[in-house]
Amino acid sequence: MDDAELLAGQNPKYPYNVYKNKVSGKLLLIVELETPKTFNTSVDVYKVEDNKVSMVVPISWDEDEEEKAKLLGVKVECEHEGEESLTRFVDFDGASYEFKIEDLIKDDKLFTYAFTPYTSFGTIDYLSKRGSMNLSYIGTGKIDLVEWRYYVDQNSISISWGLEAYPRYGYQITEVNMDFRDVTDPNTENIYRTRQRRSYNGNFTEDITFDESNVYFDNSHMSLKKGKLYVVRIEAVSSNTLDPTNKISNCLVVFIFFRKCTLQVHLMNPLLQIKLTTSLL
Repeated sequence: MDDAELLAGQNPKYPYNVYKNKVSGKLLLIVELETPKTFNTSVDVYKVEDNKVSMVVPISWDEDEEEKAKLLGVKVECEHEGEESLTRFVDFDGASYEFKIEDLIKDDKLFTYAFTPYTSFGTIDYLSKRGSMNLSYIGTGKIDLVEWRYYVDQNSISISWGLEAYPRYGYQITEVNMDFRDVTDPNTENIYRTRQRRSYNGNFTEDITFDESNVYFDNSHMSLKKGKLYVVRIEAVSSNTLDPTNKISNCLVVFIFFRKCTLQVHLMNPLLQIKLTTSLL
């Protein structure tokens, strides 16, 4: 944009104002960085050998708009209980969006992590994904829902969810489904199949537009309605790596959405005991 365009006000792409009067004082500029809406990470254990664990962490985010700040990499913070913490920055090379954490001792001590994306302007802390693993549970089949948060705006809902998952040896989680049941019509399925992922041990975000079906619903007649009361059943399906027809289905938890109020819910489940705060779509 050259000076002539600026003075003539001919370029509507850029927000600006021209002050021609001779005035004194201070000019305050407030700029908000446009960043991706979603940032997804998972932790995939790919090797257990000589009582040591190695894992790979794939990264994904929405890249729909060119105007958004470009993610350059991830700040990785890890700590294995009783050992020195590790902090490093992993740069994306343009061909691969993943990194490895290798040779952790397989014991009953807690391994905690935080993955925070960064741009040329610094880290984006509110997109940070945090979690923990007990490496002694690897191969046991234990699956817990460790994150469930959502934000409702005018036209859509953004759901952040996370699993701490230790599939049985020889199995891997191949799908996670959410069945939204309208309490006024509880016998009608409304199944949303979350995006396919290399590993479901991690934290993810689903953006769902109200009154609109998409490829993740079971059929074109399914959608979510704003202001409805839903019971949500979350199901994780594990498949045998040698025989995909051999599957194990785990129902994780049931949620109730409310509107204009909040409710503390204590839920009991063979696989999960957790306290949640919920509110209505």
